[in-house]
Amino acid sequence: MMRPSILTLAMFVGVKLNVSIVLASVMMIDWIAWPLHMLPHFLFELNECRRGMRRIQRFLMLDEIQAGVIDKKPAAAWGKPAL
Repeated sequence: MMRPSILTLAMFVGVKLNVSIVLASVMMIDWIAWPLHMLPHFLFELNECRRGMRRIQRFLMLDEIQAGVIDKKPAAAWGKPAL
């Protein structure tokens, strides 16, 4: 859809089209078509990566944020048996 619309716009503006211009424009549009097609997917994955990194950061900083809340005493030694 991009190719016909761009070539039609060029003809409408008044650019003289020859075979080399048409082929060059088709090649350049093909080069850029795949990255433009994948751009929304890339941005979604980038956002998910940022979200995941923030979750990991919050989890790793939990001990520093709750320094007084978490009791880090050594495990209690076993006393005498109850029986």
